[in-house]
Amino acid sequence: MTAIIILNWNGWKDTLACLDSLSKVQGDFRVLIVDNNSSDDSVERIQEYLSYSSLQAELFKSEDNLGFAKGNNEGLRYIASHWEADFFLLLNNDTIVEPDFLAHLEDFAIAHPEYKALTPMICYNYDRSIIWNCGGELKFGLRKAHYGNTHINHVKEIDSRTLKPLVSHIDISYLTGCALFFRKELLDTEHRILTEDYFFGEEDFNFCLRMKQIKARMACVLSSRIYHKVNGSIKDKNELSKIYIYYLNRYIDIRKNFSPFKYFLWETLSTIYAVILLKKRGYGWFKSYKLMKKVEIESSHKEKVTQRDFIEAIEGSVI
Repeated sequence: MTAIIILNWNGWKDTLACLDSLSKVQGDFRVLIVDNNSSDDSVERIQEYLSYSSLQAELFKSEDNLGFAKGNNEGLRYIASHWEADFFLLLNNDTIVEPDFLAHLEDFAIAHPEYKALTPMICYNYDRSIIWNCGGELKFGLRKAHYGNTHINHVKEIDSRTLKPLVSHIDISYLTGCALFFRKELLDTEHRILTEDYFFGEEDFNFCLRMKQIKARMACVLSSRIYHKVNGSIKDKNELSKIYIYYLNRYIDIRKNFSPFKYFLWETLSTIYAVILLKKRGYGWFKSYKLMKKVEIESSHKEKVTQRDFIEAIEGSVI
């Protein structure tokens, strides 16, 4: 049996659409919706949906907004106490799935026990012929998506006429938390899969770092497909704060996983690259340098980025 966890926070419309697509999926699975202390009427809306849906699903209500990683981990702990599952899937609430997506993941996992974590092909929901990613590669603290923003006809592993895969999978070393399918054996002794050191973001990157360290094989199963309502831009009044949190997470994570010398090289190159990117986004050389200098200083003595750190960054001025 596969246990699917969907995290909801003030997003019941997306969650219900995701659940509706899951209701058409065949197979032995159950869904746990974890509500991260929503301030809207998500709980009531989801409970109403479950009251008439044939989907095997439960709602778990958290008393606090735990963030993505801890929210999912709480769901995993609940499942460990109440269900028996062989496989697990963390699934974003803003996704729509194909009816056979789970069967393809399960079939591949059963046929290839050497692979510990899998992801489906993830396409954009607004244009389902365009790929968001097919997993990717992790090298020297950098990630590169396979076939990011590529038309499905241009994927060499897929027949452009029939759109059927020519091979079963692509080996990967990076996948996103949008759709993370994994074996029970990856859970730690407290039934967790994600680090809780970062309140917002970084959990999937850290997961992939750990998988690479233990040489766990991962794959994108090309016959399994879902669609993601990707937010194409975070351009808003909090953009700089979100960028700051993103880099703060990453610098802490890499520092904790690289040797001091390797981290020094990575930090130097990453700071230069980040300043150039920020300048291109219109922030100016001085402001871009000042932001990244703050990231360097703060990340040098922090071991985690807490909910308080996140709130202070979003509600205040980072530079």
